[in-house]
Amino acid sequence: MARSGRALRVVHLDSALEWRGGQTQLLLLVRELGTSVEQHVVLPPGAALRSALRDQPAEVTPFGGVLALRRRLAELRPDVVAAHTSRAHTLALLAGAGPLVVHRRVDFSPRLSWKYRVTPGFVAVSDAVAAVLRRSGVAPERIQVVRDGVDLHRWQRPEPVELGVPRPFVLAVGALVPHKGHVHLVDALRQLPGLHAVILGEGPLRASLAARARTQGVAARLHLPGAVADPRPWYASAAVVVHPSVEEGLGQALIEAFLCGAAVVATDAGGVPEVVAGRGLLVPRGDAGALANGIRAAIAEPHRFRADRAEVAAQFGAARMAAETLSAWGALTRPAEPRRAGTSWWPRRSRS
Repeated sequence: MARSGRALRVVHLDSALEWRGGQTQLLLLVRELGTSVEQHVVLPPGAALRSALRDQPAEVTPFGGVLALRRRLAELRPDVVAAHTSRAHTLALLAGAGPLVVHRRVDFSPRLSWKYRVTPGFVAVSDAVAAVLRRSGVAPERIQVVRDGVDLHRWQRPEPVELGVPRPFVLAVGALVPHKGHVHLVDALRQLPGLHAVILGEGPLRASLAARARTQGVAARLHLPGAVADPRPWYASAAVVVHPSVEEGLGQALIEAFLCGAAVVATDAGGVPEVVAGRGLLVPRGDAGALANGIRAAIAEPHRFRADRAEVAAQFGAARMAAETLSAWGALTRPAEPRRAGTSWWPRRSRS
């Protein structure tokens, strides 16, 4: 892919201010690719990712609008422009970025179909996300699947510690947003007397989840500590790790939980079965009763729903993710036809 005489030049675009799974993956990717690739990261002012990249082998550029992005791309002449969020995808198209590859992490159907018709290539985080892209009209040859990676040195099984929450408790890790399905965990808690639930994460549903817990009579057993820098002690101390999503690209927290030795109960949403099937327990999404039954089964026989750490590490290591990403970029950018200078990926307006 790289032009003769220099390393591959990649421009990463990420529009998120918050820190979520996509930002974790971008940080890991930059770190794993290292200096073997010339990397530039364009971020909005105030992005949480900015400080994390301070010691990484990448030049960080603040996003200054579409015209500024167009000028910056013209200066760099990248071999790959990797858009890591939906908004970054749109901005890249408006700026005429190319060769463009979009990293798609969510399993809901795209709302702006033109973006997907004109984009040369996609890296999907799971087979489930790839299937959604195909149903949205993206040709199979324009999609490569690369599953998340995790830092295997970090995700070791720690010793359980006292965390200020009564035991036994079940643990969910994820932003407090609708598609994570935490409302179903709150409802399941009513069917599990004596059990506490902890949800690590922040988001707009904090108040409504607390209100739901009061309505269900379980407010004293629901704990919302917010996002934590190190969830490993929580994984090790939980009776079960629960992932109640109704939509999910893959489920990075599930990989972490398995590596930390946790028993896992998760829904069958999106790409979750690609992590959990054959390891933890899968239940139907959106069904609080099934979730409660699954939690009971896992508490009774936790050894049945833990995974072999070596197997998980081999499938989901960060080095594997970075190598597969490089390969995917190559596969998706080689067939691209050259564009005339100054042209854009913006779709032509219909005459009708």
